[in-house]
Amino acid sequence: MTKANIKNHFFAVIPAAGKSSRMETGSSKQFIELRGIPVLARTLLVFEGSSHIDGIIIICGSSEIAKVSELCVKYKISKLIAIAEGGDSRQASVRNGLEKLADTIDAETAGSSYVLIHDGARPFLSDRVVNECVETVIDSGACICAVPVKDTIKRAGDDGLVEETVPRENLWSVQTPQTFKFTDILTIHRKVATESAEFTDDASVAESFGMKIKIISGDYTNIKITTREDLLLGEIIVSGQVSREVSL
Repeated sequence: MTKANIKNHFFAVIPAAGKSSRMETGSSKQFIELRGIPVLARTLLVFEGSSHIDGIIIICGSSEIAKVSELCVKYKISKLIAIAEGGDSRQASVRNGLEKLADTIDAETAGSSYVLIHDGARPFLSDRVVNECVETVIDSGACICAVPVKDTIKRAGDDGLVEETVPRENLWSVQTPQTFKFTDILTIHRKVATESAEFTDDASVAESFGMKIKIISGDYTNIKITTREDLLLGEIIVSGQVSREVSL
């Protein structure tokens, strides 16, 4: 039995409150089906099946709480702890999820807990990445998964003219899960809530307070379902035409 299994606790916090404006389907992207199974259900089943994960918090819009609850019953998500209501931004939604977790576990458990914050619309997370997040965060205190940028990156001005070509050797495309010691990221989110700053991911929130974050190898197939093109790629991944274990 690993050190993680002996004395540490791991919880998945799943933001799933996005409006899906770029999908143009008329329904939330987390409920769109890939080969008959909703995107969110596929995401939850990864954590449900992981021996490392002790519980799951889902964050969604207030109008979708009942639907998410029904989905969890249908797909037997037994590790569900609670469903939190989303906020006005992803940042606020994640904070609500962290606060909900804080309300449901005792102080002793909280002190030995870590959270894997993962987009509800990333249904192709591999067990390997979950395992590496768990193993890495115990020593580092914070880690994210990412893949090297493959395209040439240009920086342009407001006039649309290229100003420079950015060397890509040290550039990473960041994914989720983003994994942190629970009390650390909760404290940071609470502090940020008193300021006007907005961040696009939880790693940026942590970085703003000087936290050092370790990068681990992600998968190129760990895509976020955001556009119609993503749905097409998702269908290919589900069909097995693309390996889910495409890593560094």
